[in-house]
Parts: sequence; structure tokens; C-alpha cells
Amino acid sequence: MSTTQPSSAPARRIWIDGTLVPWADARIHLLSHSAARGSLVFDYLSVHATPQGAAIFRLGEHIERFRRSVAIVGLPMEPGYDALCAGAIAAVAANPGATALKVMAYLPSEEVGVVPMDERVSVAMAAYDPVRDVILRKPNPRRNPAAIAVKLERTRRRIEAHLPTHAKAAANYLGPAMAAWQARKEGYDEIVMLDEHDHLAEAPTSN
Repeated sequence: MSTTQPSSAPARRIWIDGTLVPWADARIHLLSHSAARGSLVFDYLSVHATPQGAAIFRLGEHIERFRRSVAIVGLPMEPGYDALCAGAIAAVAANPGATALKVMAYLPSEEVGVVPMDERVSVAMAAYDPVRDVILRKPNPRRNPAAIAVKLERTRRRIEAHLPTHAKAAANYLGPAMAAWQARKEGYDEIVMLDEHDHLAEAPTSN
């Protein structure tokens, strides 16, 4: 397997506000609120090949969970349930071989303050193969080991302070991400986190 990152982007199209955009052109500004303040909300769905075509696992339930997270964060997202389901289906149909679908709501406007002045919310849906389109394109892609070393993380905790932990918002993942990153440097493959009561909470991206 080559460890050289390919120069060309995956031949995928990402659904953004009803338009299919080439992978390389699906961008937001560095000063966008969601990039600078962590206000992006997302959900992650698996896609499976069937004799009848690609199937999105429990699309309805995931879209409802996505909408709940958006409401918790307070983003004034316009598309409703039916429009979001239709967008997910369109994104998967436009990307044969996709095994995952990531749905995102974010504030794309360039902002200087904590509270956005432009409350316009964009919705993007990326249907892709995480391994082929992302992981194997890294200079040193990680392989799934036959056995993993797990660290019980005791320094950083999953604490519901400013935002409920069940909201799938980017800001909620920074602490777990930093803890998992440090654990990787220590030779671990994964971490399990505790809450403020020393109860088992979750792994960084799995509950």
C-alpha cells in the first residue's frame, strides 16, 4: 500500500443546500462561525449495498436525532424532515460505492464575535467511503489491529457543562479528541472516558 497522498481529490460530490458540489469545492471560509466557534452540528449514518441498491441505515431515526441536536445548539435550520431525507437520498445516489453519510448543519458566514450576526444555516451531506476516500489518502494511514490497547482516561471527563453531551455538535468532541490524540501518542488505540461521577461514559466517537 502506498503511503503517498494522492494529488487529486476523490471523485465524489457533496450535497450542499440542494446542490451537488465537487468534493474539492466543498469549502467554508476560515473565519466562518462554525469553524472558529465549533457551532457545526452533525450526524453520521452507514450506507449498505443491497440487491435493490444502496440503503441508508435507519435514515428517519438519524435525521430526527440530527434535528434534535440542531435544536439543542439553537441553529435556525430551515429544511424540515422530508427535505433532509430527500437530500440524504440524493447525496447517496450521486456517489456510488459510498459506505457512510455525514450530515452537517453549520453557520458558513464570516464572523468576528461569539454570537453570529448572520444566522443563515447551511446543510451539507457527504456520502463517501471513509477508508478509500479519506484514510488511505493519508501519508501514514492507520490499519485496524487484530487487538487494541485501550486507555481508561482519567484526566479529561465527559461533563455536561455548557452543552448537553448528547448533542452531536463539533464543540462537544474537542475534549475527547484531545484525550484520544494523546493516548495514540502513548501507544494506545482507543480510550474509554468517565463522567464527573466516575461512571463509564463513552469512547471518543462511540457511545
